[in-house]
Amino acid sequence: MYKKQIMKKNHLFWALALCTCVCLSSCNETKTPTGGLLEEPKDEMELLSPDAQKDLLVDVGEELLNTFNPEDQRAAVELADELYYKYKRYDWDQIYEDFEEEFEDIYSREFESFFSLPRRLAGAITDKQSASLENMEILLSLSKFGYVIEFDDKTESVKMTETDDASITVKFSDADGTKCEAKVWGEGKEIEGSYTYEDGHWEYPEVWDEYWGEWVTDWENGEYISDGKRTIRVKVPTTIKMHLKHGNEALISFTFNWDSNLEDYANTSMNLQVINLKFAEETKVSTTAASAVCSFSYGDKPLVAAAANLPKYELISWEGGKDITEEEGENWLEEYDDKYTSLLGKVGAGEAKVDILGKIQIKGGVTDGAALVDAYYNWEDKYYDYNWEDYNRTYTYTWVSEYWDSWYDEYGNWQEGYKTEHYEQEGSYNAWWERPYYTLNAKQEQCNFLNKYAYLSVYYNNTTTEQAKVLMDTYEENDTYDPVSWMRGDDSYTNLPDPIHYTCYNIEPVMYFPQEETSIAIATYFNSSKFLGLIDLVEDLANSYIALDKHNLIFDDDFEVEIDY
Repeated sequence: MYKKQIMKKNHLFWALALCTCVCLSSCNETKTPTGGLLEEPKDEMELLSPDAQKDLLVDVGEELLNTFNPEDQRAAVELADELYYKYKRYDWDQIYEDFEEEFEDIYSREFESFFSLPRRLAGAITDKQSASLENMEILLSLSKFGYVIEFDDKTESVKMTETDDASITVKFSDADGTKCEAKVWGEGKEIEGSYTYEDGHWEYPEVWDEYWGEWVTDWENGEYISDGKRTIRVKVPTTIKMHLKHGNEALISFTFNWDSNLEDYANTSMNLQVINLKFAEETKVSTTAASAVCSFSYGDKPLVAAAANLPKYELISWEGGKDITEEEGENWLEEYDDKYTSLLGKVGAGEAKVDILGKIQIKGGVTDGAALVDAYYNWEDKYYDYNWEDYNRTYTYTWVSEYWDSWYDEYGNWQEGYKTEHYEQEGSYNAWWERPYYTLNAKQEQCNFLNKYAYLSVYYNNTTTEQAKVLMDTYEENDTYDPVSWMRGDDSYTNLPDPIHYTCYNIEPVMYFPQEETSIAIATYFNSSKFLGLIDLVEDLANSYIALDKHNLIFDDDFEVEIDY
């Protein structure tokens, strides 16, 4: 019930300033977000058996899950929960009226709903505003004006005041009267970009409908009418910060940094913190390389870290300047897509690593991206060259029609009763399992190039010993297909064909263990009783966090996590 109410009201400012802050947060300043993980491997260790590795995986999983204590985050969750319950009944009319007055004369038709919110919240100004709106240019900037949004508990109303501070501040109090503040602001220099597009609308003629005797809209013969060009310019500061304070305590904080010249490179970093949950991320992209690293910590304890790196690839740079028209943008995207999917001329190796508690390391990547894509296309051309209709199969069945009728018999007597008639019918299905794509040879070749150019390995305790690696392997699929399953059990259909038992081949990931020189399908390996307790821990932890949502702000009353296994 509460979920429906908040969606219906759509309180724009509170949703932006409060809910966003509840979801996002930061550490202090940006730093390499590895949390001490992702160190260079050292030493070797003995090879472990598949069962011994199960025990290790379960132990690490339990340690990871037992690190979390929902009570640590109770203050943030309950604050958001009780604030929604408190403020959903307040009078938001002043906010809505302010919006309506601000944009009634500037933006007509669809422009009002689209531009009003970001323009108001960002302190946007209109550089060039023509009366006809034929060539409209809009500048959105986070550094022009600021706003303070205050909740008055005495009048149960919300008011907004414009300030000279380049920020959006929401002031409110919790159920006990403790002062709270949610604030969003920008710092550093601004980076500007723009986008120009042709706008318009369709007009449809009215035609006389002889059948209905009225004028109707001719939807098939409409004409597109141009409304002129629209240019959106955006100025964004290189640093955006948020925080949520309860009294003097910062429950939530968030910092986002970015730097780009829009043509050669784009670098971003983010730090986010809710109470003692910390997330950090850093991404660097240039025309020749890309990398990303992130980490998740609980207090001062690093939990998970991940990194990915594309040391060499080709990124087509934009050479048309900062003002991009719709046509230019579409042409560039088409060129980029064609080059990426067809050539991949300079895409080299790609690598990624995940570290869990410093005890489990998963490393994977692609040795040659261009060769992998080329091998896939060659394989696809070889085994997809068939006529789909060649695998259509037909069958026959009988449809029995029973109906009430009346007639004269051979003696001229009037008769009434049920009549039964039998009709021979024909149906068809496609025997997809017979296609070349599902033959053993096709699947073996698919596994060969996947295993040649892609890899994924498991290590423990940050050592150099490869304990297991994931490979793709073939397996035989035996199943039954019933083309007339929907007819069975219906007495109207008789002489139905038997279900079809078929055999084909497919591929699946398997784990290869050097210690025993054996391979086990991943689905089989993890479907083990040893992991059942770990699954139960996941369910219990998730449901403990859900239980904090007393007023069903996020979840329904009966919502709970249950994992099938």
